[in-house]
Amino acid sequence: MNKACASVTENDLAVEIKDPGDIFQFSYNGEETVPDWQTRYESLGFDFKREYKPFIAIRPFEEQLFKEVDQALSFDELQVNIIILDIDLGIRRVIHRGPVEGKLERIDVSLIDPLRPELAYTGGFEITCFFSRKSSLSENNGSVWHKSQVIFIKTFKVAAKKSEGDLFPLRYKKLDKKVFYYIQWISANVSQESSEKCFEVIVNEDYQEKFKKLDNDRRFGPVAVSLIVSDMIREVTLQTLRYAVLDVECEDHSLQMQIKEIVEKNGGNFHELATKVQDDDDPLESLQVVSDVNMLVQKQAGLGEDVHDMQLGRGK
Repeated sequence: MNKACASVTENDLAVEIKDPGDIFQFSYNGEETVPDWQTRYESLGFDFKREYKPFIAIRPFEEQLFKEVDQALSFDELQVNIIILDIDLGIRRVIHRGPVEGKLERIDVSLIDPLRPELAYTGGFEITCFFSRKSSLSENNGSVWHKSQVIFIKTFKVAAKKSEGDLFPLRYKKLDKKVFYYIQWISANVSQESSEKCFEVIVNEDYQEKFKKLDNDRRFGPVAVSLIVSDMIREVTLQTLRYAVLDVECEDHSLQMQIKEIVEKNGGNFHELATKVQDDDDPLESLQVVSDVNMLVQKQAGLGEDVHDMQLGRGK
């Protein structure tokens, strides 16, 4: 089952402040910030947009902090910037830009923007906080800063923790109402290309929200998700076994390596299964591979455990 995680990273910059401390701190729930907070997990389908009430706290600091980087820098020369990124859509927007004062500040981050309703943050978000020279304003529209203009930066990330879900690039499209999803193959070069370059999962856009909220249904959601994931992994695994190149070294990032990891983690032998499925002289052996793969992908998705834990209503 996919989870959501939150993490914090600091980037190496051309200009760095020595020992800046936790100037920027993050709270996801509107309560106190947690120092050195690294990771938080949520269930698949969690509604970040409505359940999270994030804010950034800027802790007090002295102007001398910037003097250690450049004697010419002062509060008057700088501004503080906070940007949010919708990870799924790859769209950034500025949520705060203001003067640097060095005092304690709280800046609430609203994930609901009436002017940008398409920003749903279903795949999570990144909040980037940094100081920059005010001169950078004349060089861009406020959403991208050149590295030379950035003095200190910190990014707080909340995103889906990828497991088998990392295998499936999703694209939402208008489909017949009787069709939920299907896999569109782009390339058969599974030994050299990544999953994103080999295929994508096309999902009916009419069912987008229901698809993302399945896991919120505690009774049937986990089983439904496991069935869907199993079906996806099954097709991808069988096609990868069929087109795998076994006599040459494949790329580490390739779809073949991803599937090999899944197969062998669940007790299978990738080379043996691929050899059998590619053997046109023994069709029965090829069919047996399908049965073996069915069991492997159910283990990967945890289908049996989800059925075991499913709570059924009492019959009349």
